Amino acid sequence: SKSLWEAHRNYADIQTEITGEEKIGKAAASKLKEVHPYNPAGDAANYEGPGKYYVSGPGTFFIFFPGQAHRPGLKVNAGDTTQVRKLVIKMRIPQ
Repeated sequence: SKSLWEAHRNYADIQTEITGEEKIGKAAASKLKEVHPYNPAGDAANYEGPGKYYVSGPGTFFIFFPGQAHRPGLKVNAGDTTQVRKLVIKMRIPQ
């Protein structure tokens, strides 16, 4: 619950769970408050603010394009200790 939103400038994230479920948030980075400025080495900036949340599990895919903030890795149910295995693919977006 203490994780921050992140957004990229050069890469899109394609994310899916292999096992388990997680709650994942999505928001426009332009509507959030930047708390850690963009770091080109990690291609990410971090944000705080509201967004919309979804439950993601095996067979569900999310694609987050540059400028789309995302907040993955949140527990679906408080106290859940189920291990989640996840696949994240970084796709370079030409500018």
